[in-house]
Amino acid sequence: MADRSRRLDFVVRHFGLDKLRVLDVGCGKGTYLAHFGPGSVGLEINGAYVKEARANGLDARQVNLAKDGVPDDLGTFDAIWASAIMEHLDSPHEFLVEMRRALTPGGLLVALVPVTGPLRWGPWSGFLAVDHVNFFTSRTFRYTLERGGFEVQWIGTASLPRAPLAVSRRAAWISPNVVAVARARQNFQYAAKASRLLVEGRIGYRD
Repeated sequence: MADRSRRLDFVVRHFGLDKLRVLDVGCGKGTYLAHFGPGSVGLEINGAYVKEARANGLDARQVNLAKDGVPDDLGTFDAIWASAIMEHLDSPHEFLVEMRRALTPGGLLVALVPVTGPLRWGPWSGFLAVDHVNFFTSRTFRYTLERGGFEVQWIGTASLPRAPLAVSRRAAWISPNVVAVARARQNFQYAAKASRLLVEGRIGYRD
């Protein structure tokens, strides 16, 4: 719980998610969702968690994001909080494209993933959890976000919420996880030679 409190303090202190309409992806029981701005919505696949979040007055929806995407009736959001999600997904790239579709122009994605690093024991071995199918370093995480249509603003650790962002960025090399803050690129398209293309914000393929 202490680690979650640091993460929450970090995103509120530095990026003002408590004042923005946030889509909390994988919201669980609403630990973070309860602290985001008016109109925020949580998506969660576990029905029991959704029921508990709703009992606490939160707008949580049971959604299989990988199968169904973000419901169209939710509109768009100022920011997306995706904590410890992308390491579980069959297709992180498709997830990022869907997140862009759910954001207002220039909207903010704040995403956290465990990373491989110089240490491989204790809290630094979390990236090896049995349900993880994607593995990142700070550098590969940046490239993944950029190829998904985001402009990375900052990558660092959320474990030092009261430190300046420059310090948190430098400390990321020894952190078991990193947070990336990225803006959705407006009018993003794949490169001309790519086989992929975007049609109404969704991935298509050239003939």
